Amino acid sequence: MRLAKKGLLEHLDAMKAPEEGDASASTWKVNDMKAFAIVSTMISTNLQSMVRTAETTAKAWDILKTFFLRQSMHNRVQLRRQLHEFKLAKGGSIMDHFLRFDELCMTMQAVGQEISQDEHLVILLGSLTRDYDPIVKIIENMPGMTLFHAKEMLRREYDGMARTEHQEIALKSTHTSKYKKGPRRHMGRSSSRGEKFSGRCYRCNKYGHKRQDCKAEQVETERSGERESIYCVKSDVSWMVIGQWGKQPHVSRQK
Repeated sequence: MRLAKKGLLEHLDAMKAPEEGDASASTWKVNDMKAFAIVSTMISTNLQSMVRTAETTAKAWDILKTFFLRQSMHNRVQLRRQLHEFKLAKGGSIMDHFLRFDELCMTMQAVGQEISQDEHLVILLGSLTRDYDPIVKIIENMPGMTLFHAKEMLRREYDGMARTEHQEIALKSTHTSKYKKGPRRHMGRSSSRGEKFSGRCYRCNKYGHKRQDCKAEQVETERSGERESIYCVKSDVSWMVIGQWGKQPHVSRQK
């Protein structure tokens, strides 16, 4: 410390100041002004405005000490509040949660707020979501549980939950794609059911109907598949039956 190197460290204690009538009082005041100047150069501009009205180095030091103690108390309260309000987000990563928890605990230790391992474990288990309730109950009932082993068990539980979630998503995706509705097909039905066919007919090469609904196809079918026509002629001798199957005539005679 710069005051110790200059031999002015005693000026921080108001009890060591001599009386007004003492012979060393004038020398003390000169050295006290030097100590005050050194302290002023060691702090920021905002803090310098706080000690500007101080008459001695000891009074300036008391002002600074009170301010930093108040700030330290405020920081401890805020950190403690953050620690108890620290919660794992729904579906969040347990490893990221561990990192943030450890950083918060180390910050509290840096400001002089010591936390026991048991309290660490209690706060960590209390910060988890209800999805971890089964494993939390197991950890609570295990004797001699440490923070390290609890983190390892929670990590394994998180990995198992992640695998299960991925399998459910894959199964749901497969089920959805299997029964997903696509464009309806005619399946050999007539387009008169209200579903207009937009393709091309293989018979007449026209658009708007299928070959099975094509009029040209129907006419050709009727011509080639006419039913049997029978004509009978009666005479005294016999019956003559003239039949026609398709385009080929057939004649038979009966007596």
